Amino acid sequence: MANQLITFNSRERALIWSTACKDIDNQTDVDWCITFAEMTGFNPLRREIYFMVYNKNDPAKRKIVPVVGIDGWRRKAEETGKYRPDDEPAKFEIKDELKNPKTNPLGIESCTTKIWKKVDDDWFPTVTTVYWDEFVPIDKYGKAGEHWIKRGRNQIAKCGEAQNFRKAFPTVFEGIYEPTEWERSMVNITPTEDAKQWQEGQRKQLAKAVGHICFEDLTNEKEMIPFDQYAAKVEEMVETNDALSIKVWLDRNKIFFNQFWAEPGRKAEAMELRKMINDKIGELV
Repeated sequence: MANQLITFNSRERALIWSTACKDIDNQTDVDWCITFAEMTGFNPLRREIYFMVYNKNDPAKRKIVPVVGIDGWRRKAEETGKYRPDDEPAKFEIKDELKNPKTNPLGIESCTTKIWKKVDDDWFPTVTTVYWDEFVPIDKYGKAGEHWIKRGRNQIAKCGEAQNFRKAFPTVFEGIYEPTEWERSMVNITPTEDAKQWQEGQRKQLAKAVGHICFEDLTNEKEMIPFDQYAAKVEEMVETNDALSIKVWLDRNKIFFNQFWAEPGRKAEAMELRKMINDKIGELV
């Protein structure tokens, strides 16, 4: 069964702009959203669909995403006459070592969900496994979203169910997302960026040490050593490792290298050290 088209009058279009499209500030994008809703049959005035703007302040990355709650997915699949839910609950892989009160209280590693689609006279399963760390939204303070903390199983299961619907009914659900799928993209900072910021903060604290400098090796192990030992440590590392590893090391340790350069009486030594590093990195070309 094809999507049932709906149409909106002028008053309804104005209401949609002020509700489901409230984060959109230009007529062209609003027209696209309303046309999308009319063609897919999801009614914004019934709160079946709304539109989220990703990277709103970055024109190069800006993207409008249609979002439909899981009940809307189920209703739309039901209208095809070819859908039935699974008669068993979602299956979860739990690991004690993954338990974290801030990001994963239950220790969920993955969730497997299933729906059924009728083809001719036979029913065929569509199965998806989704992983917690690929969907959980982590804010800049290292904490998961409130709903993920309180109802983690339900949140990750909805991600899997939505993917099942897209695989089983691609012409119905193409380009549509369930809110839980998109939450991670809407937080202010990704877990990787958050970790990098924390690591940089740690390096800045270590750089304040008086009389010593932090040497960080390729495994990220750090030790405080006297300034007169730093060059020898770096030279040994450069001589015994490949060019790409040294480039990565330098990018990560610029704050310490610059500290060595700025230390009184060390400039010439630092210049020689940098030449050695540049020659090594030059092997990549």
